[in-house]
Amino acid sequence: MPWPVAGTLLGASGELLVVRSEDAKGTRYTGLRPEHRATDAARPIALGGTEPRHWPDACGLVDPGLLSELAPDYHALPEKRSRTMHGVRLPHPSVCRFAAESGDGSDVFSVTVRWVAPDATAARIYAASAMPWGCTPSLGGCVTAEIERPRSGAWLYTYRTGLESRPVAHATVVSSRYVLGVAAGENKPAHRALVRRVALHLSDRGESRE
Repeated sequence: MPWPVAGTLLGASGELLVVRSEDAKGTRYTGLRPEHRATDAARPIALGGTEPRHWPDACGLVDPGLLSELAPDYHALPEKRSRTMHGVRLPHPSVCRFAAESGDGSDVFSVTVRWVAPDATAARIYAASAMPWGCTPSLGGCVTAEIERPRSGAWLYTYRTGLESRPVAHATVVSSRYVLGVAAGENKPAHRALVRRVALHLSDRGESRE
C-alpha cells in the first residue's frame, strides 16, 4: 500500500508494519497500524489511509484563479514518477510542478499529495505527528528551521538536505482529508511568500470541502 513514511519496510509485528529510516540523529523505527483510525491525538497515530483510487490528481488541487493571479501563463507539469508509490500504481499524479512560461524559474513550485486519510480529523492528527515532512534521510539528513503555523492545519518551514545542504522553503497542509506538501526554490523571501500563499489557498479549499 502507499504510505508517506520514508524508509525500508522491515516486516510486520502483530498489527504493526515496521519501517526503518536513517537520519542525521541515527536510526528511526516507525510502527504503522493500517486498521486503526486516528481519532484522538493522545493515542498512537495510525496509518489510516485510503485506497489508491481515492488519491486526487495533484495538478487539479490548485485553483486556476490562483494561478492566474500569480502569473498569466502558469502551466501544470505532472511528474510521471509519482504515479507509482511503493509498488502501487495511483490513478493520478501525486506530484505536480507549476511554472510560468515567461518566468525565470523563481516562480516554480510543486504540490505533493503526501497522504489521504479516512477523514479530516485523522489527516490533522497524522500530519502533526510527522512534522516536518519532506526530509530525505537518504540524502544525508536534514536540518529544519523553526516551524511556523499560520493557521490550524498549515505548517511553514525550511530544511536543508543533500550534498549542497541548500535550504528549501516548504509547507505541509491538511486540506479536508488530504495531507499535502508545497515546496518552492530556496529559502528566500519570495519563495517563502509563494509557499505561504499556495499553502493557505489549499487550506481554504479544504475548509470549503468540509
